[in-house]
This record gives sequence, structure tokens and C-alpha cells, in this order.
Amino acid sequence: MVASNVDSGNGAWVLIERTGGAQQVAPATQSQHAAQLGQLAAVQGAFKNLKVAALGVNNTSTVVTADELVLENGSNLYASVRGVNVTINSAGTVGQPNSLSTGTLAASTWYYVWVWYNGTTVCGTLDPSATAPTAPSGYTAGYRARIGAVRTDSSGNKYLLQTLQYGRSARYVTTSGTNLTTLPVMASGAATFPSAVSTLAFVPLTASKISLYVNSSGLTSAVQVFPNTQSSNTFSYADGICSQKRRPRLPCGRFSR
Repeated sequence: MVASNVDSGNGAWVLIERTGGAQQVAPATQSQHAAQLGQLAAVQGAFKNLKVAALGVNNTSTVVTADELVLENGSNLYASVRGVNVTINSAGTVGQPNSLSTGTLAASTWYYVWVWYNGTTVCGTLDPSATAPTAPSGYTAGYRARIGAVRTDSSGNKYLLQTLQYGRSARYVTTSGTNLTTLPVMASGAATFPSAVSTLAFVPLTASKISLYVNSSGLTSAVQVFPNTQSSNTFSYADGICSQKRRPRLPCGRFSR
């Protein structure tokens, strides 16, 4: 219909009903416009009951489960997938769903866990990139989100180190007979002043915080942990009172992405 009393009397077409198909709504560009579904507020990687597990002897599998995950495509549109349950095989066919996304699997390397959705099927990949993943076959324009990270061991078989993640917090899992029988030690020995320790071999670059277990022995030994070599903020553990730092051990236990 045409209404003559709108737009300062210039008239306008008003769509009341359409019987030939779905009514179309243009993308909203102003605060008073109606929004398309894909424009509704969402956060890539938001989740409900997310779990990422890389467990077992000689393990190459990463199992991802979640009640719900929010994924995003290259056009900044979002999709919510429910009942997620995928198993990603690091030894699978490269470039295929539920496998390594690109390249050759390397030892002692962090790989980032991505979940993908092509409008029909959900899958996962392990990717060397935390920001620009390679889409698996059939998911080129798909929705995706990075939800975790796993690390290969130093062996020729490049098995996955045992890690378990709930939500955004992950931890190493030590088990007799596996490739992780004790927590990895970040530093040990004696130091009389702060010494920088690289965290790259122990937590992924995306980690926002790290939980450490520290210990020292003897009545004249202590451990101090600084966020950097210039910082005055410190966490200390001491057996007795002593300004000298001796024989510290800093096993890494947990990290948060």
C-alpha cells in the first residue's frame, strides 16, 4: 500500500504482507532499524560446558565436547551449535575435517583447537595458527572458533601431551606409563637475582594466566616468582627467612587460554 502521510507528505511504500515468500529485512545500519539474525550480539568462542581432553597412552586424539558453542564466519555472522562432540586425530589426513589443518605435524609444538560448522556438520581441526586457521575441506566459508590448545611431545611419534581443559582453564595430567609422568619443570637450580624463564614450551601463546607449583629445600633457601625481570610484584615461597634464592623448582601445572 502507499501511505501519503509519511515522509513529510511525500508518500512511501509500506509492506504489510507478502504471500510469495519470506519477507526481507535489510541489514540494520541505525539504532532504530530492525536487525537481521546474524547481526545480533554474540561472542566468537562463547560456550556452555566446554571440555577439551587429550588423554591416554600414545595418544593422538583430542576430544571436544560442549553443550553449546558460538562460532563466527568471515562475514562476521554467528552460528550457535549445540551438542558438540568431535574427536580430532593429529595423525589423520591433513586438510580433512577432524585432523591437522595444514602442514606436517611437528614435535614439541603447540597446536590450537578449532571447531568448524559448514551449515550442516560440525568438525574440529588442530592448527598451528591461533588467529588465522586453515579451513578443512568442505568448510572454506564456514563458521569457526578457537577453543583451546594442545602440545605434541618430543618423540618421533609426536604424541599429544596429556592435558584436560574445562571452560577456559586447562591443566597437565600426569599418569604413570604415559609421556607425562611428572609436571614439566620450567626452571631449577640456583640464582641470586631474577632470571627470565621462557613459558613457550609450557603454555600456549594465548594463555592469559599461569598457575605454578614452587618448592625449595633447606632452611636457607627460597623461591620468588616475578612476571618479568623488571617487576617489583612478586610471589614468594620460603623455608625460613633468607634473601638468597637457591635450588628452586617451578613445575607448571595449569594455564588459562
